[in-house]
Amino acid sequence: MTQRIGIVRNLIVVDTVKEWPFKARGVEIVDARSYLGQPASGTSSRARLFNLCRSYRYQSVGYYVTLLATARGHRPLPDLTTLLDLNSQTMVRSFSDELDILIQKTLRPIQAREFTLSVYFGHNHAKRYERLSRELFNLFQAPLVRAAFARPNGKWILRTIRPIPVGEIPSGDRKFVLKRANA
Repeated sequence: MTQRIGIVRNLIVVDTVKEWPFKARGVEIVDARSYLGQPASGTSSRARLFNLCRSYRYQSVGYYVTLLATARGHRPLPDLTTLLDLNSQTMVRSFSDELDILIQKTLRPIQAREFTLSVYFGHNHAKRYERLSRELFNLFQAPLVRAAFARPNGKWILRTIRPIPVGEIPSGDRKFVLKRANA
């Protein structure tokens, strides 16, 4: 007996469709409220969902998109575990400790006391931050995040990691984000 393998549907869910300024191959762009209002019978269970909503906080639209995607059998990014991790300062501190050697090595040349790293689908356009971006993505599997680091006493620490709203992607990074989204 042969099992038929269906095509995986790729969905990008954003707060409003007009926020997503890109055309990505093989990807359907969906408004968050439309996704939440869709009847379950109208969705394919073989879907990979990239939740690019502004917030993943408890009871936010982004939170409910991931919750419903999980219930529908879709594969959301970020998943529920990641949402909890992103909203937990304890987890952020724990992951900062786990990545301490890499953080210190990567950020050593920076003279400022604060630094923000944008991670797009696990990558950053500056090669020197690529490994740190990948490791942050492995720990916080969210499509677009901004990691804020501080060096209060000469040692870098990860302060926060938050989603990047699509409308806040700098124009200079948009081509890179589109490349990563297509990949």
